Amino acid sequence: MDRFPLGLIVLIAVSVLIFFGFAQRALDRMRLSDKGALAVILAIIVGSFINIPIPGARVPLEINLGGALVPLGLAIYLLARAGTGKEVTRALIATGLTAVIIWFIGSR
Repeated sequence: MDRFPLGLIVLIAVSVLIFFGFAQRALDRMRLSDKGALAVILAIIVGSFINIPIPGARVPLEINLGGALVPLGLAIYLLARAGTGKEVTRALIATGLTAVIIWFIGSR
């Protein structure tokens, strides 16, 4: 391993910001406590080392726990806690844009 993964560096930086209370407003909007947000980030970091194989696929296929399932669970939680239709619409648009960007980066 030549370099430290950028995603892991970002997650650690966000964890530090949450720990010291700099992200409190965002956490309040997400209705997450500091401990809850740190638990999600820890689950993403630990889960990033766990791949779940999908049987029956024509090509070998795996889903990463920390990169797919934990963020999906967080997105479902946030959609369920959205207060208005406008928040739901914005969340779905942001999800779609993120999916397109990740697909574009992954296809290169």
